[in-house]
Amino acid sequence: MEAFLDRRLSEVGRWLATSLPSVTDLEVGTGGYAPHPHCDTELLLRDAGARGRWLAEVRSFGLSVGALNVWGNPLHPDPEVARQHDAALRDTIRLAAALGVDRVVAMSGCPAGAQGDRTPHFAGGGWLPYLEGITERQWQDVVEPYWSEVAEFARREHPDLLICLELHPGTVTHNVETFERLAGLGDSIAANLDPSHFFWMQMDPMAVVARLGPRVGFAHGKDVVFSPSKLALNGLLDRRWPNPRSPDGFVVGVFPVFMRLLAPALAPPALFAP
Repeated sequence: MEAFLDRRLSEVGRWLATSLPSVTDLEVGTGGYAPHPHCDTELLLRDAGARGRWLAEVRSFGLSVGALNVWGNPLHPDPEVARQHDAALRDTIRLAAALGVDRVVAMSGCPAGAQGDRTPHFAGGGWLPYLEGITERQWQDVVEPYWSEVAEFARREHPDLLICLELHPGTVTHNVETFERLAGLGDSIAANLDPSHFFWMQMDPMAVVARLGPRVGFAHGKDVVFSPSKLALNGLLDRRWPNPRSPDGFVVGVFPVFMRLLAPALAPPALFAP
């Protein structure tokens, strides 16, 4: 729904019903960094009548809510950001239970590199002395305690729920190894796969699907385009938001083949984001 932030829910539903009737499920933002003009999470949590009316509006267009999206950084070293994003995640889990939705899309987050830091530190490599050991400290001190507790919280609130964490650079679960480590903390943790990130990290999306199998709970269908001339001079690492002018030069597009190939490996009723 992030492509329709300036449209009311009724407008989006009407357009989908007439222009894209093959779309049957919505992924709706509920908080964190995810914009959520189509879902007043606080209202829907406290008011069963509002919840019923909201669901009725969605269903009036032949649609269902396939997933709630609450991507953010509950591990943020700024306590206020961490508090807000943790609260949004827990509220979204509660709302999913109340709505009968069994998928919540989220991100695993990124903590500080050392105690006292005020900004997240993505430990993308340990090839210099001042980078060594950061990852293990993050996992032992922050990642494992937090996600163990959240996995248990989700199990209590909504036993059938899967929290689908995106394998995304800049978070503590950016590849298969890191995801499997976190998934070992609870059965409610699943993967959300987006092949666009895999391509530029030199990962094979099909190999990832084969390895994770039923731990895949959701997918986003995007592709990337590389600019060889820019890559030749600057490589893939860059400080800026991806855009055609950045050194790596990758842009986002649609990748339907991935969705077709992924479908057999997904644990029903896992979904795709349009």
